[in-house]
Amino acid sequence: MKSSYTKRALAFWLAVAMVATSAPMAFAADLATGVPTSPTVTSEPAPAAEQITINHIGLTENGKVTVDGSSEKTVQATAYSSSDTTAPIDNSKLTWSISGEAGSGVSIDATGKITIAAKAKAGTYTVTATPKDGVATEEAKTATLTVEHDAKAATISKIYVETTSGKIDITDNKSIEIPAGESRTLSAEVLDQFGDAFSGTVTYTVSGNDNVKIDPSNSNVLKVEGNAEGTATVTATCGTVSKSFEVKVAKQAKGEVKIDFGTSLNGLSYTGKPVEPKVTVTVGDESVEDPERKVTYTYVEVIPKTAAANALSTPVEMSSVTDAGTYEVTATYTDGETIGRASKQFTIKQAAFSGTKDFEENVIATDGKTY
Repeated sequence: MKSSYTKRALAFWLAVAMVATSAPMAFAADLATGVPTSPTVTSEPAPAAEQITINHIGLTENGKVTVDGSSEKTVQATAYSSSDTTAPIDNSKLTWSISGEAGSGVSIDATGKITIAAKAKAGTYTVTATPKDGVATEEAKTATLTVEHDAKAATISKIYVETTSGKIDITDNKSIEIPAGESRTLSAEVLDQFGDAFSGTVTYTVSGNDNVKIDPSNSNVLKVEGNAEGTATVTATCGTVSKSFEVKVAKQAKGEVKIDFGTSLNGLSYTGKPVEPKVTVTVGDESVEDPERKVTYTYVEVIPKTAAANALSTPVEMSSVTDAGTYEVTATYTDGETIGRASKQFTIKQAAFSGTKDFEENVIATDGKTY
């Protein structure tokens, strides 16, 4: 008969054996240090990256479009994984791009849709499909898009009366005053439907007044005869397009009149108030007292010859000016039959900003304007 000690020993070792067989790793230990070791974890192998081969890129419209300046066009780009068109590649796995400088009017979106603006620049563009990182391992592929322009047509963009240092925009049926006995040089800006310079001859004709004519020796010069009065219509024509403006004939200067602006128009800055020129007038050898009672002023905005052309938002002839810009003022002195004129160009500079911002981040200047 076994002793109670032997029974207890057997029971202990039986329990140890049972635990060891059910969780053998719990008792694993470093043989040298006796410190338990971490259990070994077996991980699943990482899935292989999807292999996509871009065989070629297809473009609708056979990769060639013609724009006419009035409506945009679209072309669809599609990447294929085989030589035929039965296996298009999902666009979510690609990045699309297209060559071309800013402002070319040609762009592509994430789906490969290419938009060609109505006035897009003509030329060839490279369409590129690039596999996204981790999706495909093959190199990018390209295709060529050709953009052509339709037959060009002339558009008269601007008509100008030239001055010594600039030009006055008289486009779109504006009117300008010219004294009898004087001449003005005319010029025009002609563009095609894409906004590019158009090579064409501009001719000028006059109607409505027999004493306002185009100089026969210089087809760009408008002459107002000394006995002219009333109005005339001047028309600029290039091919089948034309634009007109009105000439108002002012009375011819008479008498020996000298008008001097002095320094009244020097160093002007924007104040929010109309400009007030001050002149001195001499008739013959005598100075006129209080000449302002007999002087009227008219203004035209002048575009410097070195500046890009831009249409005026105001009539050509103005009785006063306030905003920053370059102008030409004409002072007319009238006293019975005595008439004298003088003109001067001047600039109103934009005043240095001084003001605050409101809660909507609008800039409120000290002149009360909101920018």
